[in-house]
Amino acid sequence: MSDSDTDERTITADGITLMKSYETEEFPVPTVDFRLRSERNDEATVRLVDSIPEDVPAADLGFHPDYGGDDWTVEGDSAVFEHRLAADEEYRTVYGVRTDDHDPERFMTDPTVEIGDPDGERSTTEVADAESGADTDDTAADGSDTDDTSAATSGRDSSQAARDVIAGDRDVSDPDGGDAIEEVDISGAEAAAADGAGEAGGTNTAGGQPRDGEVDTGGVGVAEGDVGAALAAELRAGDLAEADRELLAEELDADDAGSEVRLTHLQSRISDLEAYTDALEEFIDENGPARQLIEDLTDQIATIEDGLAALDERTSETEAAIERLDAAVETNADDIAALDENIDDTEAAVDTTQESVAELRADVEEIEEWRERISSVLGGVSEES
Repeated sequence: MSDSDTDERTITADGITLMKSYETEEFPVPTVDFRLRSERNDEATVRLVDSIPEDVPAADLGFHPDYGGDDWTVEGDSAVFEHRLAADEEYRTVYGVRTDDHDPERFMTDPTVEIGDPDGERSTTEVADAESGADTDDTAADGSDTDDTSAATSGRDSSQAARDVIAGDRDVSDPDGGDAIEEVDISGAEAAAADGAGEAGGTNTAGGQPRDGEVDTGGVGVAEGDVGAALAAELRAGDLAEADRELLAEELDADDAGSEVRLTHLQSRISDLEAYTDALEEFIDENGPARQLIEDLTDQIATIEDGLAALDERTSETEAAIERLDAAVETNADDIAALDENIDDTEAAVDTTQESVAELRADVEEIEEWRERISSVLGGVSEES
């Protein structure tokens, strides 16, 4: 991982350590990096709420699919990450920032971390100054949480209910802690409502019996199983109990929350795709389209191959010349050896010749001496005669 542009933030709570940093080198776009490390002996659900700077639109954030992108959602001005962390597990997740015009320091705020135990208990840690290492106390079990913590927990419950609805699990627990909501068959509700079943003169319960204190006016009764029609009739008549109205509102809100979660997730994936598309477009603008790059690379490879072929040919010629030179060197070595022998013989002959010359010189000198003697003798004889 590259060096972060700002000081790393570290938070520790309930055996979970979170390290937050801002990275600019590893991915095509700047990213806010979160590294989770569990030192617990059991599993735990980690819910991370990270504030988004005010002037940064949610569309500028992108969640990487290979780094827990499916676990991220955008809720208002916060990015929310929820993941189940195994014992002694280390996990990394990031979200990208579409442009690099933002100040990294503004993203390095202290996130809120909620740790959920396997038995469902949850504690919240919100650090005032991550660098000083100060952690707040866990949330009390007697309900003395702050308003922010309550809101975060409530938001998680509704989000979890929405996930259950999306997954097809209709036995969703009441967010207020009540018993599970019984699965209801409302397959005929739309048809019954369209046929005007709600125009029944009396207001009946789901079992077909009038409520206490009410009189059946003799209209068409609700058939067994037409729960939707009976519900529509009671809603029109205004006879539905307030508690039932609240329960229905919660269920309908859960469905809306499910749609909102799906829409938010889709928006985050689109933002992620847009971020990588922008990075790819920038790369193409700087380096040209892929086809052009491939063609240029092919031409360069062909040129290199031609150069290598010419180099191979020159290398072969050089090797042949070296072999010829080796043979010539060996021949010259033999000739030099023979020449050395001839030189030795010549030197011996020269020495012999020099000795002969010396002897000849002595003989010549002796002859000259005899010649002079003879000349002097002959000269004396000639004068006497």
